[in-house]
Amino acid sequence: MQSDREELQERYEELAPTLLAWAHLRISPSMRCHVDAEDVIQEVWLRAVARYDSYDHRRSFRSWVFGIAKRVLLEGFRAGRRRRFVEPGRGPSTRLRILEGCADHATRISQRLARSETVQRFVRMADALSPEDRKTLVYCGLEQLTCAEAATRIGVSEEATIKRWQRLRARMRESAWVRCALI
Repeated sequence: MQSDREELQERYEELAPTLLAWAHLRISPSMRCHVDAEDVIQEVWLRAVARYDSYDHRRSFRSWVFGIAKRVLLEGFRAGRRRRFVEPGRGPSTRLRILEGCADHATRISQRLARSETVQRFVRMADALSPEDRKTLVYCGLEQLTCAEAATRIGVSEEATIKRWQRLRARMRESAWVRCALI
């Protein structure tokens, strides 16, 4: 029988490529010098380990992890904005330290994923999308929100989101995206 830690590790490693792609797509170019996607997924891992005993298994694991990730990203953005004015001239590695004493396992996951051609190809293809399509991909594909939930966040109708998501999925099936297997 698997321990809770082994179960979490297995489930997290399965979700980590998607989480890394999500972090890359959510961090704007202006914030990339303050917030690093690999650091985000490391911090998410550490928080997931610390909170796993309180995880309600009736809830979607994916939505639980993405909830943690959203909080980590928000904290990183806030800290990055503050440091931008307080510490000008410092390099990206010193501007924002989301992690202190990162666990070895979290480091191994993020390093492996950072080198992953699949994640890199997916992020490049997603970056080429229009802002609306990229948001639809993030919300419907990576976060697996319903089209109604995504429409509310994007600020368009549910019908428009449904059609946009259908077109995106069709494009993914017809192209190399299908080999990315992140969503």
